[in-house]
Amino acid sequence: MICEMAPCLIVGMAFDNAVWAILLALAATGFLLVMATLPVKRKVSPSEYADELERHLCGKDADHEWDTTTSVRLKDSRLERLRRSLPDSFDELRTEEDRMSLRRVIDALRNGEFPDLRREGWKKVLQTELTRWSSMSCDAVLAELRGRDVYEVVAESRHYQVEAVLLEDTPEYLHLSIAVDDGSLPASLHPESDSFICRKGQTP
Repeated sequence: MICEMAPCLIVGMAFDNAVWAILLALAATGFLLVMATLPVKRKVSPSEYADELERHLCGKDADHEWDTTTSVRLKDSRLERLRRSLPDSFDELRTEEDRMSLRRVIDALRNGEFPDLRREGWKKVLQTELTRWSSMSCDAVLAELRGRDVYEVVAESRHYQVEAVLLEDTPEYLHLSIAVDDGSLPASLHPESDSFICRKGQTP
């Protein structure tokens, strides 16, 4: 770092001004620090990225290759969205479901498609929450809504936001909407949502 500051110090001394020398040295140091923190983006094609994913699926990826595949930002915005949506469960691929899911991603990329794994995760959580809410009685639904209508759940090491909204409250039924997202913008402006009817006087 001292060697990199040397030209600045020389310029400062040339002006016979110690203040300039210090300011120039600080500016050079700041520039180097900023450059060091700038994100590096890899340029890979969809087929090349599919090859990286497949090597991991087959256990043939080199040391630290998976870290690069999942951690280094990509120039292609479509691939970058996909990279950011890859679940942590792909790291070890412990279940057959994870292996099949990764295989579907690879096949989609080779077919020119860019699957949205983030939204697929939302859909899974949405179905889980719909099942939970619809299993309650109407009285239990109203009681839970009074306690919390927006809350967080964790699935596959990811955090999701759930919002429950009472759309209708009639003498015969409740109409409830459930929406799920992960707080990421702008995707979360359009969460995954669905609704159901809870009939009053019926046991779930």
